[in-house]
Amino acid sequence: MIPASWRKTLAVFRVGAAIYALTVASQAAGSALAAMYLVLAAGAFWVATTEWDRLELIVLAADAGFTLVASASDNFFLFAWCFGILVAHIVIVTLHKRAISRWADLLNQKSVAYRAETLAARTVERERLAHEFHDGPMQLFTSFQMRLEVLHRLLERDPATAATELAEFQGAVGGQIAEMREFMRRARDGGAEDRDTDLFTAAEGLARVFERDTAIPVTFRHEGDPTRIGGKLAIEALHIIREALHNIHKHAEAKSASISAISGDELSIQVEDDGRGFPFRGAYKLDELDAMQLGPESIKRRVKALGGSLMLESRPGQGSRLLVSLPL
Repeated sequence: MIPASWRKTLAVFRVGAAIYALTVASQAAGSALAAMYLVLAAGAFWVATTEWDRLELIVLAADAGFTLVASASDNFFLFAWCFGILVAHIVIVTLHKRAISRWADLLNQKSVAYRAETLAARTVERERLAHEFHDGPMQLFTSFQMRLEVLHRLLERDPATAATELAEFQGAVGGQIAEMREFMRRARDGGAEDRDTDLFTAAEGLARVFERDTAIPVTFRHEGDPTRIGGKLAIEALHIIREALHNIHKHAEAKSASISAISGDELSIQVEDDGRGFPFRGAYKLDELDAMQLGPESIKRRVKALGGSLMLESRPGQGSRLLVSLPL
């Protein structure tokens, strides 16, 4: 490959030689230069890789040929005219090649940037779907497992009640299938906002299902206007409450739990239990929990994404309290 600086030097030399041949050496040097370009164009034609390059070389060879024919005549003005066209063609080709080179470099840079952005977007989307699956279908499967454990114990001591519970469970499965379809719809729509979600009603239903499946009584309290809570925020808040209840059942060994949701200047959510608490004592904010690598990761991630704040209070042996504040 010829270095860029050399190519520029050669381009200037070619133009300078052409002008010199036209103004000083007249037909002799002009004819020699035209013959050189005719030979170069003919040789390059056989190694050209595109039809456009071949066409350009044919035109260049034609200009050089016309110049040679004109130089053999006694008409200096005809020679000057043909030679001027050849020189103009050489200049245009040189500038055109430079422009194409710059465009190719620019397109390559944009292509690299686009590929990087596409890869980053795919990574973000995969992470979003993974988190959505963890907080959606995985929680449904966990709920199924809890309910089946209750039915298994009932079958051993009270088959009649177990049969009634089984019928109710079949009805609940239908509702959770609908929730699974809703998850698939949100995944297909890229997490599009659902403006019809009423957080208070959905959270109340979630508490009742959790109470039924785990036999852990849950009190639910709410204040304020639920219509001020946007659909997307309501869905995210519902995921936070669901994950908090899941952690209570899985880790806390609690006898009771409570949920409150208050819509004021901001959305405040509190989930409390009387279980064994976290393996630390005290109340810590989100950044402090991150620094100590403590707390529920899924909930912390959602709170950060929503631009909210979080406080986790732990009383080992007595329970824990989660306080979340989210901007409306």
